[in-house]
Parts: sequence; structure tokens; C-alpha cells
Amino acid sequence: GAGWLEVQTSQGLIAGCRIFNDATDGTFGQFVPGLPIPSAGPEGTLIIPGLRSDQGFRTNLGLTSLSDVDTTIEVTMYSNDGVALGTENVPLPAGAFIQLVKILNQTFGYEGSAWAEIRALDPDVIFTAHGSVVDGSTGDPSFITASEQAID
Repeated sequence: GAGWLEVQTSQGLIAGCRIFNDATDGTFGQFVPGLPIPSAGPEGTLIIPGLRSDQGFRTNLGLTSLSDVDTTIEVTMYSNDGVALGTENVPLPAGAFIQLVKILNQTFGYEGSAWAEIRALDPDVIFTAHGSVVDGSTGDPSFITASEQAID
């Protein structure tokens, strides 16, 4: 099956998870770390490097709201040589996690290596983002943490 788990507490808590495939030769996958809320942007823009959609690889983009209001997240993709591939505005409900599957190919019609610039259209919203580059032949994912970049 597939799904997500929401964890709420009145005390301090950091949660992480391991997402994996269970193959005949064993398990393989990725660890998704917990993030402390103060570092989860956006006082600026989140940047996710190392994305790709080529030779059997696909990129999924995860967006997680840590706010109690709905917002729109602006995702701009760039090829590795800095050419803007386009911008997509993504509705993100309060407290929700969404995953944009095969975002480079299906949303931007792009094959190759790229990076993402992500920001909330409401500057008071707290959210975080991550990338997952998946090898299509094995299902093996690589987790890519977003880095925060201050807005000038």
C-alpha cells in the first residue's frame, strides 16, 4: 500500500522514516530525516539540486505544510546550465504533505539534469520540500534535502 502518517504532539518531537523496497535480494531505499520546525523555511527560497529525468531516472518532489492555513507553493525548475524550464503553482493545504510524481517529465516536459527553486506565495507560511530521484529499473530512491536561500 501507500500513504502517509501524520504525527501530532504537545511536546518536542522529531520523526523520521525509512522508505524502502523489499526485494528478493533484500531491502533498499532511503531515509527521510526529521526537520526541526525553525529550519523548515521559508524565510527565503528553498533550493533542491541534483534532480534528473533521463536514462530511466525520475524525480518526485515532496511538499509539506507546517502551517494551519492553505497556501500556494511556486516551483520553478532550471536546467543545470541555468535555463528556466518553467514555473508551476501548486496548492498546498494546511498541514498536508503532497508528492508531485515525475515532475520534470510530466509537469515541465524535460529530460536531463535540473534543480528547483521553491517558495510560498504567502511569506508567513512555514513549509519544507524535498526531492527524490528514483532509478526506474530498480526503484532505488535518493533523498535530496532542500537548502534555504535568503531572499535579497
